[in-house]
Amino acid sequence: MAVIWRDAFLKGRAAELPANDRVMIKEVAAAPGFTNPANFGNAFKRWYGVSPGRFRAGRAISARE
Repeated sequence: MAVIWRDAFLKGRAAELPANDRVMIKEVAAAPGFTNPANFGNAFKRWYGVSPGRFRAGRAISARE
């Protein structure tokens, strides 16, 4: 049960962080506790279907519209 809660927490936190384009993806990965940015990228892609960078780019486009 704790693993499910932790995964849900990390997924939610991960979505908040790339929205700030002043923060490097490497820093975004470290905030929820990932020591390796590649592991964060893999988890993010599993959760959202896109890389953190592509997710960030999509948010930037929708914010301008």
